[in-house]
Amino acid sequence: MRLLELPTELLVQIIAFTPHPDLDHFCLSCRAVRKAGEEILTEHHLYQRRWKSYSLATAQNLGEEPQTVLALILAILMDSRVAEYIEVLNLREDSCQTELDPRVEDILRDESNRSALAAVVADSPFPLSDLWAEEDWPYDAATRQGGETWHYVELCTIVLLSLLPNLRTLTLPFEWTRTRHLRQDTWHFPREDRRSKIRAVLDVMVAKANEGTDSDTPLAKLETLYPYSQAQYDPRNGLRELTPFLPLKGLTELYTSNMVAVEAGHGAGMYFDWYHSRNPWSSLRKIQLAGCCMTAYGIGELVQHTPLLTSLAYSHHAKYHGISHDWDAAGFIAAIGKYRGDTLTELSVTIDALFGMIEHGVTSLKEFKKLETIELDVQVFAGPSFDAADRVGEVGQGNAPVGHIWSPRNVPRLLHMLPSRIWNVQLFVPAYEGEVTKKKGPAILARLLKGLEGEDGEFMIAVRTNREGEEWVEVQSVLAKNGLLASRTWLERVRGRTMYPVWKEEFIERFGDVWA
Repeated sequence: MRLLELPTELLVQIIAFTPHPDLDHFCLSCRAVRKAGEEILTEHHLYQRRWKSYSLATAQNLGEEPQTVLALILAILMDSRVAEYIEVLNLREDSCQTELDPRVEDILRDESNRSALAAVVADSPFPLSDLWAEEDWPYDAATRQGGETWHYVELCTIVLLSLLPNLRTLTLPFEWTRTRHLRQDTWHFPREDRRSKIRAVLDVMVAKANEGTDSDTPLAKLETLYPYSQAQYDPRNGLRELTPFLPLKGLTELYTSNMVAVEAGHGAGMYFDWYHSRNPWSSLRKIQLAGCCMTAYGIGELVQHTPLLTSLAYSHHAKYHGISHDWDAAGFIAAIGKYRGDTLTELSVTIDALFGMIEHGVTSLKEFKKLETIELDVQVFAGPSFDAADRVGEVGQGNAPVGHIWSPRNVPRLLHMLPSRIWNVQLFVPAYEGEVTKKKGPAILARLLKGLEGEDGEFMIAVRTNREGEEWVEVQSVLAKNGLLASRTWLERVRGRTMYPVWKEEFIERFGDVWA
C-alpha cells in the first residue's frame, strides 16, 4: 500500500515518529502529508524556537526557565523531547547558586521525580553512577552550597551531556575552569580520585560516540567547542580540561581562551599531554587559542595529533606564577611547522601580554609549504636566531649581558622568510607601555619590509597598528620610506583599545571580548 493510501490516523502516527531533523522535509513533501501533520509540525516549530539554541545567560537575563544545569536536566526529565531538540548549548554563565531554587525544590519533593532523576544516573549506558559514589544524587547536586558548589555543576554537566543526542555546538560552564579535574598533582587538589573518574566517564562517552553504530549516541554529532573563560593573568586553565573531547571524530573546530599547555615540571603543574593512547588523532580542522600560554612543547603536543588542521590562530598571554615570562616565539612557530607545515593554509600568531623577553625570534617560515595567509605580531621577530651569538632577545625589561643584546638589525627580510604559496601577509604593530617596545616595533617593521620596493611579488601586505600621535606617524613613515604606501601595501589604524589583529577582532565579534 502506498503512503498516501494509508488511513489518516496511521499517517499521523508515522509523521509523529519521524525524527525531528527530517520532519520539515517530510511534511513539506506533499499537500496531503502536510495537512495530516499540521498540528505536529506547529508543535515541532515551537520546540525548535524554544530549545534548538539554549543559553543559560539568556535564560537568566530574560527570567526564563531553566536557569541552571540541574534545572535543565529536570526540564528534560519532565519532557524527553527537549533533549532531542538541543543542538547549540551555552552553559558559560556562572550557574552556582547559594540557595536551592524553590521551583527545583518543589520537583524534588515528589518521590516519583526523585526516582526518575536517580534513574537518569543509575540506568545510563555510561558509568555515571561512579561519579556519585560518594554523593547523594540528586540531593547534593541540588542543595550543596558554599565553596564546592562548582563541583556539582561540573558533574551535572556530564549527566546533561549524556542525555543530548543531537548536540552540535557546546560552550562549557564557567565552573569547568575551577576544577582542574584533569590534573594529576594530587598534592594541590586532594580529591583527584573523583576527578579521575570524571575523565574516565568522558573517555567512555567519547569512545561510544566514535563507534558510529548509533547516530543518536551523545556527543556523536558534536562539531564545535566554544570558549568559556576570560583571557587573563590569573586564574588560568590547563588545556587538559578539554582533552577528553578532542578525539571526537565529529569535532572539527575548537575555539578556546586562557589555556596553559606546557611541559611537565613547568608552569605550576599545568602541563599538557595527549593521554588518549587508543585515540591518537583528532579531526580538528580549525583551532583558535585566545589569550593562551603555550610553549613549543605544548603547541607541538597538540598539533601533532591534528593531521587535518588547516587553520590555526594563537595569541600569547603570560600567566601568573611566571609561566612563560620569557617566550620562545621561534621555537613555538617551528613546532607548528614541524607537525603541520604540510597542512596549514592559515596561521596567526600575536602577543597579548609578555613581561620578559623573546628568547628566539622568527627567522624563517619556509616549512609551511601550503601556507597562503599569515598574520604576525612584529614582536615575534624581536629576538636572536637559534644559532646567533646574541643570545638575549628584547621585548620586555629583560636583563641582558653587555655585548649580547639583540638588535632589530638582526631581523631577516620578510621577502627571504616567506613560503612560495603565500599571498596575504598581515603585520600588527602594537602600542604597549614601555620604552623598549615603543622604539623597537617600527624598527622591526622597517627591517621586515626592506627590499620589497620594486619587487613584483604576488602577495599583499597589510600593516595594522593601534599607535597614536607620534608613534602612528613613525609607523606611517616606515612604509613611506620603503616606497610601500601603494597598491601592494596598506596601513590601517582604528582608534581605541578595540584595535586588534584581524583574527582577534573576528573572535570578539563572534564570542564577545574575552580579553575585557
